Amino acid sequence: MSGGQPFSTELESFLLARIETYEELETLLLLRREPQSSWSPDAVGARLNIDRERALETLMRLAGAGLLRAVHSAPDKPYCYDPVDAAIDRVVEQLDVAMGSRQLDLIKLMNANAMTRMRTRAIRAFADAFVLQDREKGGGAGGGAGGGGNSEGNDA
Repeated sequence: MSGGQPFSTELESFLLARIETYEELETLLLLRREPQSSWSPDAVGARLNIDRERALETLMRLAGAGLLRAVHSAPDKPYCYDPVDAAIDRVVEQLDVAMGSRQLDLIKLMNANAMTRMRTRAIRAFADAFVLQDREKGGGAGGGAGGGGNSEGNDA
């Protein structure tokens, strides 16, 4: 990273595994900075200048990643910051500090992560095409010639 010290391994891993977009990053930090508050999709959208649907998708994704909790008692289903464990909270704290002091480096890391995800998905799609092709031809696990089936002991 151009800002000097590299980010911690935990922070880099966290970003790769749990934060895919800048909206997710901003939403997570917004809710973390006000842990006693609940945020509706409308409120998040207004604060971050994104539409309600995008805010709702972002909140749902972060909740699914174990970073937020949906407050089900309210009709507009607001969310609050509630990471699944203290280790995640410590990494999010590092993320908040980095956002304040090394925002450009953080964005560069997120861009690199996006490229990694895209390459990984492309490789999986390419590999899946061969698996599907093999299944269509009658190959695959346990089927077809050389499919790994055990022919011994079938002479009953």
